Amino acid sequence: MNDATSSGKRILLIDDSPVVADTVRDALEPFGYQIAWVEDGADVPAALAQRAPDLILLDVMMPGVDGYETCRRLRADSKTAHLPILMLTARAEEADKVVGLELGADDYLAKPFGERELLARVRALLRRVARARAPTQTLQAGPVTLDPASHQAHCAGTLLDLTPAEFELLHTLVLNAGQTLRRETLIEQVWGYDWYGDARVVDTHVQHLRRKLRQCHPDDEELIATVRGVGYRFAA
Repeated sequence: MNDATSSGKRILLIDDSPVVADTVRDALEPFGYQIAWVEDGADVPAALAQRAPDLILLDVMMPGVDGYETCRRLRADSKTAHLPILMLTARAEEADKVVGLELGADDYLAKPFGERELLARVRALLRRVARARAPTQTLQAGPVTLDPASHQAHCAGTLLDLTPAEFELLHTLVLNAGQTLRRETLIEQVWGYDWYGDARVVDTHVQHLRRKLRQCHPDDEELIATVRGVGYRFAA
């Protein structure tokens, strides 16, 4: 039942609910994933010291250090900044989802969730990370240079601090520089065919990229142009 995305992959679950922990184990362990579980964000450093995970499942509502603060700490630490994070939230409001994405989460999954949906999300996220890290040639478009082999992007010589989703999104846009890409196409290329979210997650990640690109490219014209009613185009 294993596949290339699951073989030997370690997942750190940060959630205070034993019921959720059982659901995650039932959904993922039969497919070869190794699950480590902690119940509070305060326990994360010790879990990371034992062995770095390949992916983090992070609950929002927890006593002590909650999911938002945990996500912020993970992204602020250079050792964990590029770990893919799938945020689990009982809150269905769009604003709560956006907060998680703005803090650096790569995807979100609303509770209650089914085992098949969780498995699909985990597989899609790990495949995306694997694609982003696969060696290929260095790309240049305008002031932006991307090196997929090292998973680094520079703008006007300045290293950009990007999450895995942001890097893959920028990579896709630069590969197709000058072409307008629909949101659905970006979801297919970046998040995968079996991604369960909506197209607004693309808009949120584009906003993050623009903010980071402006720091080294403060020109009036955005490097990532919006094509109204269609999608986005890398303008360089």
